[in-house]
Amino acid sequence: LAMVAGLATLNVMDRHQLVQRAEKYGNLIGEGLRAMQPRFEFLKDVRWRGCIIGIEFGPPKSLGLKAAWAVAHKMDRSLFPQAAIIPLLEDHHIITQVAGHHIDVVKLLPPLVVDESDVKWFLDAFEKVMIDMHKFPGPVWEALSRIGINALGGGRTAAKATEREPVLA
Repeated sequence: LAMVAGLATLNVMDRHQLVQRAEKYGNLIGEGLRAMQPRFEFLKDVRWRGCIIGIEFGPPKSLGLKAAWAVAHKMDRSLFPQAAIIPLLEDHHIITQVAGHHIDVVKLLPPLVVDESDVKWFLDAFEKVMIDMHKFPGPVWEALSRIGINALGGGRTAAKATEREPVLA
């Protein structure tokens, strides 16, 4: 039964050219992200293989953004990538994930049925998020501050809140 399932999977992959699609659309996303690097100081590197994409952030050169980088890392070394993945999810409905604990890499794993309109949608959304991340202070930094305060135990929680006080998520 397992062999039949495996052969059926390989058949679908061949019939729909999923490996070739992953390479084509992964390259479109990766090259699109790389093209943004000169414009955005936080973008350190973009790596990909097929549709497995890693977006690495690094310390910026400008003084104001250096302060933002330092503050985010001082609160929690895993906090900075959240500045990208939270607005990608909340504002653009794109699911990404931090690649690991205490590293500034976001991973993107689009489905193998992605097409050119999906690539454009993602690149436009990511560019908007990068523009906001490069405004300090700005909306992304306010959200990170709330997260950092809650992580340090200084925020209101559901157990502490009354009916009239908002709960910080």
